[in-house]
Order: sequence, then structure tokens, then C-alpha cells
Amino acid sequence: MNRQTSPVEFAELSKLIRKKIREDHEKFRTERLLKTIEERRSLKKCQRELRQQTVMMSALKSEDGTRLTKRFDMERRIQAYYTSLFASKSIVPLVEDHREEEEMPPILIFEVRTAVKSLQADKAPGPDGIKNEALKFGGYELWKIITKLFSECLEIEDIPTQWKQSSTIIIPKKGDREDLKNYRPIALLPTIYKLFTKVLVNRMTRQLDEQQPREQAGFRSGFSTIDHLHVINQILERTRECKIPLCMVFVDYEKAFDSIEINAVINALVRQNIPKKYIRTLLNINTDCSTSIRLFNNNIAIPINRGVRQGDTISPKLFTAALEDVFRTLSWENRGIMVDGELLTHLRFSDDIVLFAYDVKTVAEMLKELNEASTRAGLRINRAKTQAMKNDQCASETIKLDDDTILFVNKYTYLGQTITQDHKVEDEIQLR
Repeated sequence: MNRQTSPVEFAELSKLIRKKIREDHEKFRTERLLKTIEERRSLKKCQRELRQQTVMMSALKSEDGTRLTKRFDMERRIQAYYTSLFASKSIVPLVEDHREEEEMPPILIFEVRTAVKSLQADKAPGPDGIKNEALKFGGYELWKIITKLFSECLEIEDIPTQWKQSSTIIIPKKGDREDLKNYRPIALLPTIYKLFTKVLVNRMTRQLDEQQPREQAGFRSGFSTIDHLHVINQILERTRECKIPLCMVFVDYEKAFDSIEINAVINALVRQNIPKKYIRTLLNINTDCSTSIRLFNNNIAIPINRGVRQGDTISPKLFTAALEDVFRTLSWENRGIMVDGELLTHLRFSDDIVLFAYDVKTVAEMLKELNEASTRAGLRINRAKTQAMKNDQCASETIKLDDDTILFVNKYTYLGQTITQDHKVEDEIQLR
């Protein structure tokens, strides 16, 4: 029997639907948490995943700020933006490598087994559709076949074409969700490819880490954010007690991993004495790459000509090697502040950088020099997110980067902790 629903009945029906949706969400949440407990996995990670909401992209801003709502226009905007992002912007000539050739041993089953055991479960597979669990349960016979394949790749210093193709998902960060600058592209790479680069990075890690200074704590065994936070807290405490002037600049790079030039990475590896065979292999791995971004059931093809792919196991090491090469061009022997009889010019945690000086003029010069060196490697300092902080003992001056003025702030969140110019911890305590 068909009849028109009265407003009262419609309101009651809507209320019942909302109640059932809440109950369904609560049931799903409870089941996920119970399953996590039974499998002895991380509750913190599970809660974080439950908090994340997938929101369909409803609009995007064009380059001139126009709001795009049609699917075709949004797809064209994504293609244009990421094609430009991954396009090489500067010509970085490769340095000549006159070192003698080292003979590299073939890859061993032990190395493949070690890499397989380090793979995390419940990770989304790449275009090859192979899950990490399949490699773990494959056993010795599978690892033997993979070992032979990897040894052949290392011998010819290249990989199959299919391994150079990836799928990219874009994850929203803080800020306006209609601005593509506020999205992080994560590459879903072929699982076998990631296993190969894991074997390579395991071979190179010790040598790469030896080239990193104490100032770099990112992606290094035995280091954490706590190290740098402890240093900054000690500096703030001592300068406040002794009334010593202090000026800091917190540097933010715009799309750092995606914009570093491949040749800059290769040059860094040469200067840091990585074996030539590995370098040639990595150069070929990062040549003729492409990715696809899926939006509204359509795959948008994007060529990749620069950057290290977020999601690749070797990318963090390659990026920090290139960033170290940038800092080695800076002559800061007489810059920075004195800490326990040694000069400290900066701290690095991957691409999160903070510069130190006793006055605004010096730190402004350091920022300018860092910007020039970074630009040569393809990196661009984000003027809007790079901010400065000084205590009362520092004279008030302006920091300019080209035509942009760097903002001075009273507090800044660095590596998860709220840093204040007067070293008050009330905000941090309330936050926690």
C-alpha cells in the first residue's frame, strides 16, 4: 500500500536509521579491536586506522584558484599537477666517477629471507597483486627462485619494466582539502620490486649511515625524535637561564621526497663512495618510471622523472644521502651556537630541519645559503610553512627569502612537540 509519509513518521524513520548506523559503526569498531587484541597487534595503530575517514574528493582548486567540481575537470587538474610535480625542473649533470670497479657478490638466499621476514603484514599490494604474506609463506623454494631473479637484475643492473610502474594513492594532510598541495602521494609499488630494493638497502645501510652526521637522526638505527627534542629543550633551557640570545628557523621543504632530482641523488651516492654497480642499478631503476592515480574509477597516467617514491623501502636512505650532499656544500664553520664546546648549526630529522644562531642576521644568511644549495638539487623551501623563533635577547629584525618574509612565531610544533620561545611547557602538558 502506497501512501505519503507524514513529517512525524519521516522524522521517526530518520532517527531510527541514524541509530542503526551508530550501532553498526560501534559493532564494526568493537569487532576490529577484539580481532586486534586476539592477534596481539598494535591497538594504537588500530585506533588510528579507525579514526581515519575516507572522504570522496568533491572539489579541487585549479592553479588560479578556480573551484572545480566536474569530474573531468578534477581529473585533468590532478594529471596536470602531478605531471608537473614529477617533471624534472633543473639540469643536474652527473659527476664523473673515476673510482675502480668493485666486484659485487651475487645475492644470497639468506639476504632474501632476511628481507622477507622484515615485511609487514596487512599491507596493500601494488600492481602485481602479491601480498607480503604470500612471500612469507612461500618458503625456501620460492625464496630460491626470487634470489636467482634478483641476482640477474643486479648482474644486468636493471629491473623488469613492470617493476617501474606503480599505483599512487593521495592521502590528505592538514589544510584545505581542495588544494592538491595538501595531499601526500604514496606509491603502491610491486611487492617483488620492494623486496629487491630492501635487499639493496640492507647491503648499503651501514655505508650510508657512516656518511651521516650526528645532526641527522631520521631513518637511522639507534636514533629517534627524542634525541633532537632533548637537544632543543636543553638549548632553550640554558639560553633562558643564562640570558643568551637565540634565534631558530624551522625549515619546511615543499614536497621534498617528490622533488629531489634523481641526478642529485646519484651524485650524492658517488661522493659517499657507494659501489658503482649499485649506483648504476639505482639510476636504471629510476629511469622511465610511471604511475597511475585512480579517481572516479579512471586511471590517470603520470610519468615520473624526478623524486624518490614514498612507499619504496630504499627512498628514505636515498633522500637523506642527497640532503647530506646539499649540506656538505655549505661553509658554516663559523656559524651556529656553542654547545658543550662544539658549534651546532642545525638539526635534521629527514627533511625536518631547524637552524640555530645567536642573531637574526646570521640565521637569515644561513637560510639563504641553504635555499641556494637546496634549489640546485631540486628542493624548494616552503615559504609559508618555514617559520622563525627568537628569544627576548635577540634584536627584532626581518628574515627575507627572495621576496618572501619569513614569519616569526611564539610557538612551533617540531617532531610532535610544541616548542615555545620562552620554553614554557604548559601548552605541551595540556596537549598530552
